[in-house]
Amino acid sequence: AGLNAPLYKSFQESFGLTTSQFFAYTLPATIFGSLMQPFLGVAGDRYNRGVLVGVALLLAATFHSLSGTASHPLILTVYMTLGGLGVGLFHPCAAAAVSNLIPERKNLVMSVFLVAGMTGLGIAAPFVAWFVQVDQVVVLPRTWLLAPMGLVAACILFAVAPFAASSTPDETETAPPTVFSTVRD
Repeated sequence: AGLNAPLYKSFQESFGLTTSQFFAYTLPATIFGSLMQPFLGVAGDRYNRGVLVGVALLLAATFHSLSGTASHPLILTVYMTLGGLGVGLFHPCAAAAVSNLIPERKNLVMSVFLVAGMTGLGIAAPFVAWFVQVDQVVVLPRTWLLAPMGLVAACILFAVAPFAASSTPDETETAPPTVFSTVRD
């Protein structure tokens, strides 16, 4: 999520869009990256959180990094939406998994998780802005070079993350959980 924000003006200019037009193209990414999190959290309650966190990071790293290579605003929308899907899936699954790492210190662990996320957002914007500039000119196609960092992080999560092996509901439940039943329980 922090990758694209400093590049919005450059995307807008490269496609010749007004501010309103540009944000209309980015609306699906906002919906999938934020508003869908409660629904994507249901997946975290149903399936293995450790795997979902890795998949989410792969989606976000791959597609947000590809955004600079988009040749049309619709392709940018697809890349940002799939990256947003990764972000939206990551947060509820990772937050639940992290809070289970040290059950007797859930508040501390969640606080560290949130501070780390905000620190990442704070560092990402200036880093990305610096990374894609060559002689004071923004070179958007360079964004794909950022993907390996996210891919390495995803591989580490797949290999060593101490998340619960399974987060499926108990066998007595016959129907998959809904957002409302998950919140209620």
